[in-house]
Amino acid sequence: VNDLTYLCLESAANLRVDQPSVNFRWTDDMPEEAWQAVLALIRTGMGFPALFYDPCCMKAQMKNGVLKEDVWNYGFVGCVEMAIPGKENAMTELARLNLPKLLNLLLHQGKDTCSDKTFRMKNQKSLVEFETYEELEQAYLNELEYWVRKIIRNLNRIEHLYAEKYPLPYLSVLTEDCIGSRKDVMAGGARYTGVGFNLGGIGTAVDALAAIQDVIYDKNMLTLEECVEITDHDFENADYMLQYMSACAPKYGNDQCGKQDADRIAVKMERMVSDILKEYRNYWGGPYRLGLYTVEDHAIMGMHTGATADGRKSGESLSNSSGASQGKDTHGPTALINSVTNFPMEEAGNGMVLDVKFTPSLLEEETGKRALRSLIETYFHKGGMEIQISIVSVETLRAAQEHPENYADLIVRVSGFSAYFCSLRKATQDEIIKRTEHVM
Repeated sequence: VNDLTYLCLESAANLRVDQPSVNFRWTDDMPEEAWQAVLALIRTGMGFPALFYDPCCMKAQMKNGVLKEDVWNYGFVGCVEMAIPGKENAMTELARLNLPKLLNLLLHQGKDTCSDKTFRMKNQKSLVEFETYEELEQAYLNELEYWVRKIIRNLNRIEHLYAEKYPLPYLSVLTEDCIGSRKDVMAGGARYTGVGFNLGGIGTAVDALAAIQDVIYDKNMLTLEECVEITDHDFENADYMLQYMSACAPKYGNDQCGKQDADRIAVKMERMVSDILKEYRNYWGGPYRLGLYTVEDHAIMGMHTGATADGRKSGESLSNSSGASQGKDTHGPTALINSVTNFPMEEAGNGMVLDVKFTPSLLEEETGKRALRSLIETYFHKGGMEIQISIVSVETLRAAQEHPENYADLIVRVSGFSAYFCSLRKATQDEIIKRTEHVM
């Protein structure tokens, strides 16, 4: 923290533009004055700055092979992906896996209900063969492993094409080790080259599995075939089941990690993917790095994903970050951070997003300001990596959607980045409004 820190924070608040993105590296010895400057920017409602915990971020980098003498200089590429300026070729967006669609494919023997395409799956079981929930969950995890490995094999096939077909001489001149090695950055000249492997719709997939366990196998309210038929018809004439699956079935993000609970499923999925990625090296000899963020893809993926058993209708956005599905974290922000930190975030070397929204009234009193700082510090000390605070009312967002000409300067947090609200596609606007309807 120095004078430049305050100038950057104040300039972002005064200029009110969506770029460049503003990130703040949080340390335990941060002075009170710095917190007040961060708080002033948060209060603008732009979603700036995203807060990153230094110890967790540096630990994640070193787990991926970054040397101790370099790790202090980490910065950010794009949204939340960490990289070492001048020494790294950060390939952060080469893969993203749609977790809810993978579950739907399993339940339809590989057929995609949105496109009518059929994909080869590892499991070809019919629905009646899943006699217990444990069998279904294990089949999903088997598919997850199968597709992660399949995607990595395909990445291996295309990574060498970057070196052959896509040289970057200007970037290579600005990358230290390229001069010494006489290699283009795309040919492996950089000291570090990580490839991102990102997961989309974690909350949606977990909630769908938890709902299936609760409704079908624990309470015998439906058979699995009936459940799939209901979702295939987008909950038409099934209002009771829609309400139950949406509001009553267990939901990820509420600090419930027992044998029967959704949090357990999330940790199991994230841990499996993290462990698989560690088995492989990319074309440049670097690691595959797990990412738990979606940029804007949660809305785009949702447009091409059929209805899911958590009560989400076909075409609706998937969950937007590594946290709970929109509006499903009903036990408060402390429960949410307890759920998210069940998985060690230093394993997310490609970055992660935890999006938390509060009403503007929270920061009107000193007690609210102190409570927010306490929440942030608790999250970080429990192992959190990134958190972004949005202060905006749903009334403002709806008014901006209806009368964009009056809200041209309204900036909101989308996922790992902020953008002018009126410039976003309607599906993304609708998703932001939905997650803002339920604020802490």
